[in-house]
Order: sequence, then structure tokens, then C-alpha cells
Amino acid sequence: QKVVTGAFGERTKDFTFNVKLTDANNQTVRVVNHSFSNPATTGALTNFKLKHGEYVTLEEIPIDTIITVTEKDANDYKTSATGHKNSIKNSGERTFTYKVVEEGGKAVLKSLGTDREDFDGSAITVTNDFDGNPDTGVLLDTLPYLILLAVAVAGGVLVVVRKRKHRDE
Repeated sequence: QKVVTGAFGERTKDFTFNVKLTDANNQTVRVVNHSFSNPATTGALTNFKLKHGEYVTLEEIPIDTIITVTEKDANDYKTSATGHKNSIKNSGERTFTYKVVEEGGKAVLKSLGTDREDFDGSAITVTNDFDGNPDTGVLLDTLPYLILLAVAVAGGVLVVVRKRKHRDE
């Protein structure tokens, strides 16, 4: 599932995902059934798009399958996912890895990787947060132009004052 949070998070923006399923030998595992919450989204689990609140459902995934979820180009957003404790903010891809294991007679997901945290569930939520700061004050890239404007105004005032002083004499 895709969730967008933050004051500047665009809930109507499409975020691009890839989902890869592999076995212990790094061979591709075929998912028998997958469906998207948005009926307009169809096709494979590569380069599909999700907006806030949308999701993809995978069914009949074999035990010991490794699921790799990759989100592309979520620039300016802090990205996190269920079972991973660190938010990532960069301009590249964000990847989260899970493994389907059997516990108590049912299949559950376990997060993999160095930033994993305890997670025993059946759903992955990828969250993008963008709080940002509104532009306030003077931007440093416009400061030189403001200084030039101030010098020009000061020069104009100086010329007017000199003319009046010269006229008074």
C-alpha cells in the first residue's frame, strides 16, 4: 500500500514501483495472482504506479520467497516502509526487502536488511513524507540582485540631492 503524508505531500502524485519475487537461489518466482486497487492499473509488477491509498495484492506466494519492493524517483520525500526503521531521503531508488516465512501454520512477512525492525504481518506499507518549509525571507540566490537594486536607488538619491544642492548655491 502507498501512503503519502506531510504538509507538502502530493496525494494525487503517481509513484513508480517494481516488485520482484525470488527464491533462495535468486530465481524469479511467478505470482499466480496479483491485482491492483485502481482498476485502471493493469499489467506486470514492473514500473507500475500507485497514488496515496492505492495498493497491489499478491496471492499464492510460496514460503521462503524474497520480496523486493523498489520505489523510484520519490525525490524530496522521506521514504519508509513497514518493518524498516530508517527513513530514506535521496534522489535514487528506495528498496525494501522481505521474506515470506511460515509461523504458526500461516504465512507472514519478515523484513530483511540492515535497517530492519521486528515485523510480523501480511501487508507492506510504503510511506512518503514531505513536510518541507515554505519559502520565507530572502533567498540567497536573489541577494546579489537586491544589493544591486539598493545601490542603484542610493545612486539615484545621491544624484537628486547633488542637483538640489547645486541649484541652491
